[in-house]
Amino acid sequence: MVSNTNLSISQAIALGKQHHSAGDLQKAHDIYRQVLQADPKQAEALHYLGLVAYQVGKPEDAVGLITKALALDENVAEAHNHLGLCLHSVGRLDQAVASFRKAIEVDPEFAEAFSNLASVFNDQGDVDEAVANYRRALQLNPKSALTYYNFAAALNDAGRFEEAGENYRIALTINPSFAEAHNNLGGVYMNLRHVDEAEACYRKAIEIQPEFSEAHNNLGNACREKGWLDEAVENYQKSILLDPEFSEAYRNLGSVYKDQSKISNAVDAYNTAIKLNPEGAEACTNLGELYELVSQLDEAEACFENALAISPGYPNATIGLSVIKRRRGETQQAIDLLEGIPEEDLSVTNGYRVRFELGKLYDLLGKTDEAFNHLVQGNRLQFDSRATNVRPEEYVELIDSIAKTTTTALAVAIQSKDVSKEFETPVFLVGFPRSGTTLLDQILDSHPRLQVMEERPALDSAVAEIGGYPDAIANLSDDDLYSLRSQYFEVVDQYMDRKADTILVDKLPLNIIHTALIAKLFPDARIILAMRHPCDVVLSNFMQMFQLNNAMGNFYSVGQASKLYDRVMGLWLRSAELLPLNVHLSRYEDLVLDVEGSAHSLLEFLDVGWDDAVLDHTAHARQRGKINTPSYSQVTEPIYQRARFRWLRYESQLSAVLDVLEPYAIAFGYPKFSEI
Repeated sequence: MVSNTNLSISQAIALGKQHHSAGDLQKAHDIYRQVLQADPKQAEALHYLGLVAYQVGKPEDAVGLITKALALDENVAEAHNHLGLCLHSVGRLDQAVASFRKAIEVDPEFAEAFSNLASVFNDQGDVDEAVANYRRALQLNPKSALTYYNFAAALNDAGRFEEAGENYRIALTINPSFAEAHNNLGGVYMNLRHVDEAEACYRKAIEIQPEFSEAHNNLGNACREKGWLDEAVENYQKSILLDPEFSEAYRNLGSVYKDQSKISNAVDAYNTAIKLNPEGAEACTNLGELYELVSQLDEAEACFENALAISPGYPNATIGLSVIKRRRGETQQAIDLLEGIPEEDLSVTNGYRVRFELGKLYDLLGKTDEAFNHLVQGNRLQFDSRATNVRPEEYVELIDSIAKTTTTALAVAIQSKDVSKEFETPVFLVGFPRSGTTLLDQILDSHPRLQVMEERPALDSAVAEIGGYPDAIANLSDDDLYSLRSQYFEVVDQYMDRKADTILVDKLPLNIIHTALIAKLFPDARIILAMRHPCDVVLSNFMQMFQLNNAMGNFYSVGQASKLYDRVMGLWLRSAELLPLNVHLSRYEDLVLDVEGSAHSLLEFLDVGWDDAVLDHTAHARQRGKINTPSYSQVTEPIYQRARFRWLRYESQLSAVLDVLEPYAIAFGYPKFSEI
């Protein structure tokens, strides 16, 4: 009999298990203890007391208790299974495997033991054994949503995303309210670059479980990927509110603040992430990347070195440190760092980051063959892995459709000068990417009467509002134009605080394809055309690791880049011939040779008068913080000429596209290639 009760030992154990199943672990614990006081060799009580210890976070105590139980009765499959769970939780994986195998030996139909054995194999990196055991578990119990869920997680870890998604979906068919499965299925979709589907999964997980902090964090990631930065911030903040110790959410919040150019907010968020998880190298590296972006190189270097002290060989920090070395002119040291990273340690993303960076470094050493080979690999890796939702051909088709509508009839329709005085007239800084627009941007923004908006989609938002674009441009009514101008400035106001008595300069190079719309919306607009030698432009875009979209997806080869150049600049020449445009040409090669002379001409065109501040644009760039273009590091340096006519060193690699580019070189005032 158990003391102070009228229960037999078997009845007491049954009562303890009832409390145990109901989640009242303290009552279960007390009853199992009473049983053991009456009979210290009661194996079942030892077993379940051990399980209570495991469930309250004392796995080592649990191992001891369940081991004693099995010494008294070794033919209890459930006890071997529970011992395996305890051993797994403390990292004793080989012993855990042995325990699960023993459970299966005692009960060959024990589906849960097969599933748990699979989980250990997955942690050991033995994917084949994990898959085989999950499949056996599901044969024995095909209605277990949890087993499908765990199987999917293992497949996801192995990079088998399609199979993982299939098994998460089966788990959700069995249990549609399985919030964790919705959340993890969202992660699979993110890996597959299906962001809309991922977003829907995260929202469903939150609908089922509103206080699911991880799902809010993941929804923030999806929103950030879609460019919904304010909503991303809201979800990261909600995740943190639900779990104030969630360092990853703080780290992600820092990254979206970086996207928004809120540098001090980003620094604070990253530092909080580091404080919450001092052993995590990721936040330290992210902070270093932010400091490098705003050209605080000493601070960046310290962050990367701290990350490497935490996690020696961490590829992201090693890559970041190599960038610092490059920017300081320590080219060979930067190469040594990158080439010292084992290939197997590189993710796909880091694989192409390294290739692009090595391309830049070997170019600096004048080793063009090595540079070009790395760039070919980097572009191909990035395009193959990131271009799932990128359709470069659609961008080319858009240009062709605009060219088709750019006619004399359109020019006549655009002639109207009836512009509402409620709206100012921006200046548009356009050109093919990598034509020197960022350098011009810094010079212009240094002038007290000019304020540059860097690469924001204000004009794109107007395009999106026009049904039937570009054909509809000619038929826009006065009300349409008023609405579109309002929309344009609403977007401007989202991205910048306008200063009084300044002229807005909208700098987005590929607005060059929308000159007809610019002329219709803002008939008095001044347009600055940034020009650089066509071969240098094509080469420079091929060398640049852009964030891929339909436009930038065209730079994965020099052939495709040249095709885009042909379309864009062909459209420009047609537009300049037919449309009423007020244009100033700024040639990059002239600018870097004579900044003052070029600036005088430019400011005279803009009618803002001279100001010496434009000659100190480098200091202005450093003070400006984050610069939203790939040229952010170059414009914080004194002007250099190493990029003038760089293409001549790569003439053999560009030979297949020279015939396409030479007519444009001549059209824009450069000599024939045979005369160089």
